[in-house]
Amino acid sequence: MKNTRMPVLLLCLLLTATAHAELPPALRQAAADVAKVPAQQQALATDLEGALKVGVGEPDLQSMLRQAARQQYTAGQAAAFVQQLATVRRDGLPVALMRDKILEGMAKKVPAETILMVASQWHGALKDAESSLLTMEARGLKYAGTAEREALLNLGAGLRQRYDAKGVLSSLAESATKYGRMTSSAESFIAAGNLAELMLLHDATIVQALEMPRASLSAGYTPMQIQALQRNALGQLRQGVAVVDIVASMRRELRTEGVEPASPPLSAPGQLFGPGGSFPGGGGPASAPGGSFPGGGGPASAPGGNFPGGGGPASAPGGSFPGGGGPASAPGGSFPGGGGPASAPGGSFPGGGGPTRAPGGSFPGGGGPTRAPGGSFPQGRSG
Repeated sequence: MKNTRMPVLLLCLLLTATAHAELPPALRQAAADVAKVPAQQQALATDLEGALKVGVGEPDLQSMLRQAARQQYTAGQAAAFVQQLATVRRDGLPVALMRDKILEGMAKKVPAETILMVASQWHGALKDAESSLLTMEARGLKYAGTAEREALLNLGAGLRQRYDAKGVLSSLAESATKYGRMTSSAESFIAAGNLAELMLLHDATIVQALEMPRASLSAGYTPMQIQALQRNALGQLRQGVAVVDIVASMRRELRTEGVEPASPPLSAPGQLFGPGGSFPGGGGPASAPGGSFPGGGGPASAPGGNFPGGGGPASAPGGSFPGGGGPASAPGGSFPGGGGPASAPGGSFPGGGGPTRAPGGSFPGGGGPTRAPGGSFPQGRSG
């Protein structure tokens, strides 16, 4: 019996050593910095090798291991983070969005179990948003590039995770579909989603937050026109006007011009809108930016300001959009409420921004480890 066990044991050791040797030298060294014991190094190497085989990039894995070593996470915890990246890649989702979420938690010294819980929820939100995008693409939605698709995916997932706003992309898509085909660009959807996020940040219900974005898409507004609506809404919010009053005033303005609200495209029980939950926006694509809404502003309006989704139509994905952005993003980056001094402190971060902010269950989307305090993780580890 002993004689039969020895060859098997030698074969296992040989296979383990081979897998370890196949790692690129830099990645092998990064793994050794996390796992000090040979057995742990071999186990971590196996997960790293598996992640590489499914298409996770070596730089993504290196950044994960470097942060794990810096913040003193265990080899087992680092392996669990690596497995999250591999799972996302197997599902055809952008690895960068999960990588940034995990790096954010690690940078804040959040307990590994909390990071994994948030990562699992984020994975589910990404899958739901991906499903909506695939439906929209089947109806003809086009992108200016891969980054634009990733920005829209990130935005849809972020709205779900932070505000439990399920089906936002699908609801917006229904407002921009005629004869089974999409009538709005991906950039318009990003602008509409950012307008919805602005309203949600100021305690709007999901129905209230989506009314203006849906109406603008239904009316064929351009991204610049939708951003003008956002500037107008932000100006009123900063003056202390309630969300419900902002929406009501825009409805009255439309009726003054002889435009009657249309029946909403989604009116079934349990869906986002009931009767009267949408209104057609004044003016089509050829109308002046801002349409019939006061304070719209034209192309010369200051782009962006400090609110999420600012900037002109050429704004890079991320930038001041909630949920987007890499390390070069403007201050506030992927975090709602970020930006300049006029931004509300805390955004929707758990515990931030006073009593009107979202409860501690909201998870702002993405962002790297250099983001402002708050993010997806309410608190870090002790010590």
